[in-house]
Amino acid sequence: MKAFEKEVADVIGQRGLFAGSDKILVALSGGADSVALLRLLLALGYHCGAAHCNFHLRGDESMRDEAFVERLCEELGVELHITDFDTRQYAAAQHLSIEMAARELRYAYFARLQKEYGYNKIAVGHHQNDNAETVIVNLMRGTGLKGLIGMRYRNGDIIRPLLGFSKTAILAYLEELGQDFVDDSSNMEADVVRNKIRLQIMPLMREVNPSIEKAIQQTVDHLGELETYFRHAIAKDIDCIVERPEGLLLKINVSRLMESESSHLLLFEILFPLGFNSAQVDDIYRSLGHTGAMFQSAQARLLIDRESILVQSLDEDPEREVAIIPPAEAHLGDCCIKLTMRERHELEAIPKEADRVAVDADKLALILTLRYVRHGERFQPFGMKGRKLVSDYLTDVKMSRFEKQKQCVVCSGGEIVWLVGQRVDQRFAVTPETRRILLMTLC
Repeated sequence: MKAFEKEVADVIGQRGLFAGSDKILVALSGGADSVALLRLLLALGYHCGAAHCNFHLRGDESMRDEAFVERLCEELGVELHITDFDTRQYAAAQHLSIEMAARELRYAYFARLQKEYGYNKIAVGHHQNDNAETVIVNLMRGTGLKGLIGMRYRNGDIIRPLLGFSKTAILAYLEELGQDFVDDSSNMEADVVRNKIRLQIMPLMREVNPSIEKAIQQTVDHLGELETYFRHAIAKDIDCIVERPEGLLLKINVSRLMESESSHLLLFEILFPLGFNSAQVDDIYRSLGHTGAMFQSAQARLLIDRESILVQSLDEDPEREVAIIPPAEAHLGDCCIKLTMRERHELEAIPKEADRVAVDADKLALILTLRYVRHGERFQPFGMKGRKLVSDYLTDVKMSRFEKQKQCVVCSGGEIVWLVGQRVDQRFAVTPETRRILLMTLC
């Protein structure tokens, strides 16, 4: 085994990224990172398939990339899935940037392949340099602790085994193998934020510290541990100042907020998940005490009303989505759920009834949402390996169309945690390593 392969194998084992029986879908663009990732996982004995997306954004170069990955997978004996997208048309229709449109199309395709072909994990080639750029982008836009952590080794079924390794190490490994790859010429055009950081800012930072990417990754790893501790501590403080009256997302008690030495931080952590950026939070904080001041994000409307901050959903129907900070009781239409926190050792048995379930609290975002299920949503039913369309699951349990329209879900970070009254998502299930449990019960 080559030295670099052993280093990657150690990371996979230490972080529990893959099981030996996993069937892994590798996102294969043809670039150095994805080619190295495929060769590494094959060398380590994993069962891999590959997926290539042709976004038709670079003319002949896009077709060259497709031909390259076809030849590579044929040589390696790897099953290859290829799809084409009219990315510009999709971006225009969805009012997205080209970069964001390509991302949405790519990950939706991976999820579809995962379901159809039984892949357990999706491996992508993000590395240390990519994460450094992500952290700097987030820092420039204004972010909290979560944004400073950047990308994670694991995000649901998306796995990044190379996140702790430099681009230099990846290129050295390919050279050692004698393995060629293709270059994306658009990466050399400083016309988007990330490319400007890669081509202009990072070289300047390397003049100060030649190992800047490694230094950032070490900081990110430390912040990841800190964020877990911080999330537990701040949840207790937020629960003391936040109420959830009917008809509002949140009601914040300003007097209690200002009693904290970290009042500005608390306000940011409450409002940032609701779409308010750091500049808006600064303005809101300075406006405390100015009754009638109003602010708005893409998700919510905020009003400063005497000793309270009132936050309301922008939805025409304010009951279509409810923010929850456990422990709490939440109502949406005819649905009422109660959420309580417990330590694992306090429960003799883990409840698995349809109307009373338990999930790993440490896998959840600080603010959860209760809302109606949306068209095309997927989840991973408890006990199943792959994802399933919620509509298909509800059809299987003989639910009518009218009943489907009123089906509620509890979500964390946009991902379904509990199909209320039906089944929890496997990704949030309680495991032997679980320390804190969130109990969810239908009222």
